[in-house]
Amino acid sequence: MGICLRYTQNRQDAEDLFQDVFVTIFTKLDKYNFLGSFEGWIRRIAVHAAIDLFRRKDRFLTVASSDIIEDIDSQLLENVYVAEENETSIRYEQILGVLNELPDGYRTVFNLFAIEGYKHKEIAKILGCSEENSRSQYFKAKRIIKQKLTTQENIKIANEK
Repeated sequence: MGICLRYTQNRQDAEDLFQDVFVTIFTKLDKYNFLGSFEGWIRRIAVHAAIDLFRRKDRFLTVASSDIIEDIDSQLLENVYVAEENETSIRYEQILGVLNELPDGYRTVFNLFAIEGYKHKEIAKILGCSEENSRSQYFKAKRIIKQKLTTQENIKIANEK
């Protein structure tokens, strides 16, 4: 369900995607060859279902500027919170909310690269775009995420004073 939430904009869409994933799992259970982890096999099905959903929406990735910005630690999305030097924390729900606000293309590329570990060349092939487009979508998504999380933290700190 976590994968489905990261690739969709709302819980209802995530639940629909989650249902599609389980249907695929049950219909292809005989294809599982017990060579890798069962969890990994299910994760792959969920990611591919999310990519298929993205394709079905028939949206095109827009070319974003390729400004290089500071990295956001991809582990940020795997943890419940991240402690900063000044002891502020960012909750998983905040990050998920920011991801859900991203345009579909940005969110999909960000998830594939930062979370699923795909290379930009692989992402370009999967989504039918150029490698440069994948990179620019990723950098743009990181910038938006950083801006929104910084803004949220500043508001939180201001409200605590």
